Amino acid sequence: MNNSHDPLTVLHGDELPVQPDPAFAARLRARLESAANLFEAQPNRTQGVVMSGTDTAIAELNEPAASVASAPPRSAALPYLAVANAREANAWYIETFGAALVGDMYEMDDGRIGHAELQIG
Repeated sequence: MNNSHDPLTVLHGDELPVQPDPAFAARLRARLESAANLFEAQPNRTQGVVMSGTDTAIAELNEPAASVASAPPRSAALPYLAVANAREANAWYIETFGAALVGDMYEMDDGRIGHAELQIG
């Protein structure tokens, strides 16, 4: 089936697949089998290994983050608007909807607003 709308059709060539070199295939198979069976072949390979700082790192990961706990939940979908005059639009959202600017607006070199985040409600 030829799907002319599929952008990957340009990658299709008329080359036929070739068999890899048998010696290479055997070496690769042996390496993969060895790696897959590493734990069974050496079940105690990490015995006696001491990893410094592990207990501290795990304890830090288990501590609740203060900033995450105090931040209000955000919706899964965040609308993104692109408007001609972001300064006027932001002023209108703030006045009309009581929106609050979150962080600073990102001003581009030409003076336009490249990004601004507003919170409503």
